[in-house]
Amino acid sequence: MSPEVLVALASLSVSAVALSLSGFAYSRASDMSRSNLFLALRSKFNEIYAGLPQGYRNPEWRAKNEEEKQAVRKYWHHCFDEWYLTTRLNKKYMHKLWNDYLADGVTAGTRYDGLWEVLNEMSNFEHLEKKKLWKEFYATAKDLRENIR
Repeated sequence: MSPEVLVALASLSVSAVALSLSGFAYSRASDMSRSNLFLALRSKFNEIYAGLPQGYRNPEWRAKNEEEKQAVRKYWHHCFDEWYLTTRLNKKYMHKLWNDYLADGVTAGTRYDGLWEVLNEMSNFEHLEKKKLWKEFYATAKDLRENIR
């Protein structure tokens, strides 16, 4: 075999290895990005969850004042963010996270009538940016609520 062919074969081999390593690095970076997004969502959820009013799990509980309503609105805005990131913005890579984990959290929120009442108040959508997306999120939350009743 001529030296030129050997050099070409060696170059091809090195290129194939480099391509494989690039694919592996890209895959690992994607995994890490998804993991970091999940951790950021969980961290923010924990912060918002800690700020929910006492007793919201009680079936008779309703937000008594603007401060309590605002805390519940923050909760629903975060749920919207989770839904949007995993089902619209990053559907290809994150939809599994919605199906396997986050949808259950939103379902849990829909169980509490006091929380649900605030989302219903928000559902006029006129004051919200991205009304179309909010309507889609509300329809999703409503379906989740109806499927647990």
